[in-house]
Amino acid sequence: DLGQVAQARLEAVQREVTLAGVGVRSAWLESPIRGGRSWLAHATFASGLSIGNQARFDRLISSERESLYRLLGAAGWHTAGLNPAIVQAWPEGAWYGYAEDHDVHSLGYRGENFGWVTMPDQYTLSRFQHTIRAPATGPVAAKISLISSHAPWTPLPRTIPWEQIGDGSVFDGSHRFGGKPNWSDRQSVRTLYAQSLDYSLQTIGEYVARYADDALIIVLGDHQPASIIAGWGRTADVPIHVFSRDRRLLDRLPASWWTPGMVPAAEVPGRPMASMRAFLADVFDEPLSAPEELPPR
Repeated sequence: DLGQVAQARLEAVQREVTLAGVGVRSAWLESPIRGGRSWLAHATFASGLSIGNQARFDRLISSERESLYRLLGAAGWHTAGLNPAIVQAWPEGAWYGYAEDHDVHSLGYRGENFGWVTMPDQYTLSRFQHTIRAPATGPVAAKISLISSHAPWTPLPRTIPWEQIGDGSVFDGSHRFGGKPNWSDRQSVRTLYAQSLDYSLQTIGEYVARYADDALIIVLGDHQPASIIAGWGRTADVPIHVFSRDRRLLDRLPASWWTPGMVPAAEVPGRPMASMRAFLADVFDEPLSAPEELPPR
C-alpha cells in the first residue's frame, strides 16, 4: 500500500533526524500543476507567482520579475542550481540567475544513468555537499532537483555508504534494481513509484542527519504523480518539510499551519505554492543572535 510505505519511511526519517538533533516541521502547499511539467512549479516557488501553464512561464522568463535566487544573491548569498535532468541547452534557466548553474554535464557524474534519471539523488546531494557547500566561505542558497522519484520509476538505485559515492563511478550498473517499465500493469507501476519515493525520502533523511549543521533545509514536492498512481487528489496539495537544528527558526513557523514532525496534519488546508516566497521572506527576515540547537536524543 502506497500510504503505508510512505508513512513508515516518514516516521523513520523523523526518528533519524531527531536522533541527530535536527527538528522538522511540515505543511501542505497547493501546486499549480498535477502529474507533470515540474518546471512550472519550480518557477512558481521562485517567482512568487502562480505559473500553471507554459504561456505564463514564457512571459515570466522574459519579464523583469526577479527570481528568489537573484534576490538572495543580491543579499550576499552564493546561489547555486543543481539540475541533473537538464541534458541539453536550457536558455530559460538564465532567468533564475544562479551564480553556479549545473546541469548533467557539469555535475561530474561518472556512473551509469538509471533510464531517464541521469544520476541518483544520493550522488546529487553528495556532489553539492563536497563541491559547493563545504568549500563555501559564506552563506549558500541552493536549489537542488532530486529526480530519482521521476517517472518511469525504474530502474531504481540502492543507497550506499556516503563515503563510497565519490565521482559516482561506483554506480556502474550495480546498486540498482527493477526492469523495464510496463505501463499496462498498474500495480507494478504503483509499486515502483512507492519504492522510488521511499528511496528519495531515505536519502534526504540520511543527508539531513549527516550534514544539517547550521543549514535551513526545505524539502518540497513539486507536484502529485500521474493519475495512474492514485487517481487525482481532491486538491493539488504537495508536502513541504523544513529542517533545522535551531529550534528558534522552526518556532517562527506558525502552529496553525505547520505540524511538528514529517507528517503534515491532514485537516490543515494547503496554501498556494506561490505564497511561499513572501512567507519565507517574512518569517526568516530577522537574524538570530546565537544558535540554539535541538538536543540530540
